[in-house]
Amino acid sequence: MKKYIGEFDRFRAIDIEISPSVMWSMATIAALTGMAILIAYQSMIGVDFPHQDEWGYVDRLARSESVGLVHYLFDVYQVYFMPGTLAIWYLFYHYLDLDIMAIRYSGAVISPVVGLFISSIMIKGKSRHNLLDLGLVTLAPFVICSLNLWATYNQSIESVIEPLLFGCVLIACWTGQKTMDDRNSKAGMLGWSIAVIIASLAAVSMYAPGLSVLLAVAIARIIVSRKLDVVSIGLGLLGLGGGLLYMRLGGGGGQHIPLASVHIIDVIDEWVILFGNALLTQPVGMGLRRLAGAVVILFMGISTIRLLFLPVHHRLRCFVPLALSIYTFGVSLEIVWAYHTPEFGHAPRYAVHMMGGPISVLMWAIMLPRTTVLKLAVPVTAMVILISTLVATRSTSMMVPYFRVSFDKTRAELLSVNAPISDEQQEIIQVGTPLKHLVYPDLEFLRKNRLALYRVD
Repeated sequence: MKKYIGEFDRFRAIDIEISPSVMWSMATIAALTGMAILIAYQSMIGVDFPHQDEWGYVDRLARSESVGLVHYLFDVYQVYFMPGTLAIWYLFYHYLDLDIMAIRYSGAVISPVVGLFISSIMIKGKSRHNLLDLGLVTLAPFVICSLNLWATYNQSIESVIEPLLFGCVLIACWTGQKTMDDRNSKAGMLGWSIAVIIASLAAVSMYAPGLSVLLAVAIARIIVSRKLDVVSIGLGLLGLGGGLLYMRLGGGGGQHIPLASVHIIDVIDEWVILFGNALLTQPVGMGLRRLAGAVVILFMGISTIRLLFLPVHHRLRCFVPLALSIYTFGVSLEIVWAYHTPEFGHAPRYAVHMMGGPISVLMWAIMLPRTTVLKLAVPVTAMVILISTLVATRSTSMMVPYFRVSFDKTRAELLSVNAPISDEQQEIIQVGTPLKHLVYPDLEFLRKNRLALYRVD
């Protein structure tokens, strides 16, 4: 095996050193390209009206004057607390007349910024880079901006919130690494610990998956330092206690189904598909999704085990991918626990919540010392991620004309609504039954205040 890997190394000129300026330049080009793709996508589908869950947010706006801003932000929405999400929605309402396209274009900018932040962590995580590292750093923004996340991009506020949430998770992991710097004074340690908590609270304020990040940082600190300290215990207790409190106040946080009614093999299969969804969603076949999910899980697992046998300075260097892997594993368990049905892993809406999987793999691939096995595993895994991203982008691009026709039909139907909508109209408007009764009063609110599709430029 060593002989073949050696030949492989020479073929790829893997020892050629790449300067930091070239790394940064390629990462920036990738991020800007990703931004252009997302802006083009949002422009082509051209949705300037609320979609799906956003009808509930419009209803919240309509009632905000009577209930007050505090209740608007902090009352439970279904089973979630989302003051961060609702605050951003309110700001677009207050300052831009709920310009839905402005929200969409904002999301198209935020995603590549997060992608560039990921690349910066990867670049700074290693002192010397080669051609393979350059490819990994360039790939990261494309993964974050992949059209595989079309289910997120098709809702305007989701296209803003989800990359912001992931950015907050990354900041929490990065500041968690800073808490382990031996050069920190007690005040410095306290400051970085507070920064972890603030980033975690920001993530939780936008969406429930942020619940896992504090506990992930605490576990990562224990693994890296191989000891318990006050900071790890404090962060762990806050993460665990905060998560339990959130679920209790929010009514349980999901649609729990008795475990006795499901088969463990089916749950494991759907769990693998869930990880694969981060790279490939419908209409791509289940076999490819299983393969992508298995590769991501396997690489994360091997990397974590490998980390346990490294000296402390190498473990510390890999803190962010370790914490991100633990976080993603926690999110997957949250989804499994709340929705362990034969369909949960298939839902494209969960793809964005699992982005920590492939992103942590790219980070591991750069930051881990490359053993003989890793020298072969890294390029193979990177190729799987690259091909999956290209396949997903191509598949979604082919669906754009269908999306446009569907959304044009929805918009025309909305403009014709003058009474509570029928079941037939509900199907055309693509709104769930719990929100069906809100569409007509929401449209009246939008029309009266010249918001969203009724805006006058």
